[in-house]
Amino acid sequence: MLILVGLVPWGHMASAEPDRSPSFATPDTASSYVVTFHENGLANNTTWSVSINSVIFSSRTSYINASLPAGLRDYLVDVPANYSGPRYGTFTVVNSSLNISLNYRYNCAVVLQESGLPSQALWWANVTNSSGTVSYFSRGPTIRWTAFPGPYQYAVGTSSPGFVPAQS
Repeated sequence: MLILVGLVPWGHMASAEPDRSPSFATPDTASSYVVTFHENGLANNTTWSVSINSVIFSSRTSYINASLPAGLRDYLVDVPANYSGPRYGTFTVVNSSLNISLNYRYNCAVVLQESGLPSQALWWANVTNSSGTVSYFSRGPTIRWTAFPGPYQYAVGTSSPGFVPAQS
């Protein structure tokens, strides 16, 4: 009869019955490693979360720690909709801790509204910032786009003869 009480240290004999060969304890191969997700760009105290294998880790600080065994994982990130940046990804834990950086930028909704043009008249806005110029077109009363914080210049125009932008 074999009776084991307590833990047997690695490599120490666990059984010494006269009619059996000794057996040895083996190490736990399911070690866990800390995976740290670090966000940059969210406003202070913003709630955000990371979902790994349907387990949600949430935080109001700039980091989230998850303790995981080695292996390939997919993740989903939930941040407020007015931030642009990574929303999902894949990582592999290979017998060591891992750091994953997530960079976000705040988006500002911008609306230009025209008045005085004929119905369905084509008009546009050329918007310039440090990244270059983008043109937005509309046949309705508004032009909308999302901008990152920073300085912008814009110029508007129309293809309707006899109409020019009024200075305001």
